[in-house]
Amino acid sequence: MTNIRTVLAVNMKARRKELKLSQAELAEKIGTSPNYISKIYASITDIMLILESRSFLILHLEPSDIV
Repeated sequence: MTNIRTVLAVNMKARRKELKLSQAELAEKIGTSPNYISKIYASITDIMLILESRSFLILHLEPSDIV
């Protein structure tokens, strides 16, 4: 079974690259640090709901992108 954190991380990273944003630029736009973005990508930490909402808005992701 696929871990939802992993799917979200993969989709966030892919979309960030499509939008040609660096990790630092994405972090600034959603109000967190590049280190936190790295931890999300590595599935080391859960993404907080507020950052998830901001990420979806910035990256134009749909809820279906996490399943």
